[in-house]
Amino acid sequence: MWSGNYKNWSEANKKSSGYDDASILEECKTALLKVKNGEAIYERDGVLYSTIQYSWGVLAGLQKAAIENGNKLCVIDFGGSLGSTYYQNIDFLQGLDIEWCIVEQKHFVDCGKELFENEQVKFYYSIEEALQFHKPNVLLLSSVINYLEYAYKWIDQFSALELPYIIVDRTSFVNQTEDLITVQSTPTEKYSYPCWFFNETKFIKRFKKYQKLADFITEEATKTINESDSVYWKGFIFKLK
Repeated sequence: MWSGNYKNWSEANKKSSGYDDASILEECKTALLKVKNGEAIYERDGVLYSTIQYSWGVLAGLQKAAIENGNKLCVIDFGGSLGSTYYQNIDFLQGLDIEWCIVEQKHFVDCGKELFENEQVKFYYSIEEALQFHKPNVLLLSSVINYLEYAYKWIDQFSALELPYIIVDRTSFVNQTEDLITVQSTPTEKYSYPCWFFNETKFIKRFKKYQKLADFITEEATKTINESDSVYWKGFIFKLK
C-alpha cells in the first residue's frame, strides 16, 4: 500500500519505520531457511509462496549475459536480501558457472555469511569489496533503486562500473512528468518505507553508457494511488554500449 506525495525523501522518511528494523531480517531469515532446506517453494520479502513467481525478463537477461561470457555468470545482486533471487532462478541457470555476490546492509551480510553462503553465493558489505574477489558481468537491481534516497546518484555510480549488463526488475513508475515520493506500508502496516515512483523516460536516460535491449512489465499490475496517480512496475535489460 502506497500513500502520500512528499516534497522530499526526508519528509517521507519521518513518516516511515525504515529498513533497519531487526525483525525484518528475522522474517527473511526464517522464510528463506525453509526454502534452502526444501521445506518451502519460494520466498520474497520474508513472505512464503506456494509457487515460484518468475521474472522471465530477469532470466532472459541472465542467460544472455552468461552465453556471451562463455557460460560464466557473475552477478552482483545489490540489495539482494539473503539470496531470494538466486533461489528463485537457480533451476533455470543449471549448467552455468555461477558466482552470485549479494551486497546488503551489514546485519543481512552477517546473517548471510553465517547461514546462506555456499560455493556459488557470497555476501559482501559493498560493491567495492565484491570487486576485489570477482569480475561480474551483471549488476542486478531488483526492487531496490526505488528505495534509495539518492536514486539517480546511485544510478550514476552503478553506470560508472561499466559492467557488461545491468538488469533492473520490479521498479515503480508514475504516469506523470515528475517523480513521485510516497510511503509504502506492508499489508499489516508493521513496516513502512519511503519509495520513489519514477518518470520512466527520465529514469532510462540516466543510464547514459547503456543501451536498453528490452523492457518488461513485472507482476504488479498498473494501479492508482493517491486517488489520481497512475503507477506501474517494469524491468529493463541494459547492455553497455
